[in-house]
This record gives sequence, C-alpha cells and structure tokens, in this order.
Amino acid sequence: MPTHVLLSLRYLGPSKHGKQIDEAQARKDMGEMGRIMGMPAQPLPANLKEMIRSAEELKGKNRGL
Repeated sequence: MPTHVLLSLRYLGPSKHGKQIDEAQARKDMGEMGRIMGMPAQPLPANLKEMIRSAEELKGKNRGL
C-alpha cells in the first residue's frame, strides 16, 4: 500500500470526526482494501514506523499552538 494512502488514512480518517479507531477493525479494513486493490496489506518498514512515531510526538507537543 502506498505510504501516502496509509498516512492519509491515519491522519484524515474517522478519528478526526470524534470516533475512536479500533486497531483490530482498522487492520481488517486495510486488509479488505488491499484485496479490493489487488495488493495485500503488508507491515510498514521500520523506518516508516519511526517516522510516524516522530510525527505523532510532534503533533502531541504542538497541540494547541
């Protein structure tokens, strides 16, 4: 799955509308989307996981600015 799709789902998805995301359901949904697109979902490479953690950290530090 392209990185921009994963990141857009993470940052523009349902959680922005007040809903809490259930990780198990999100994984199931990603698997289903992958099947529809003909591309099985795969784990993110370690370097992308670290980038996402860093982005989450910065987002938390800058909240309310």
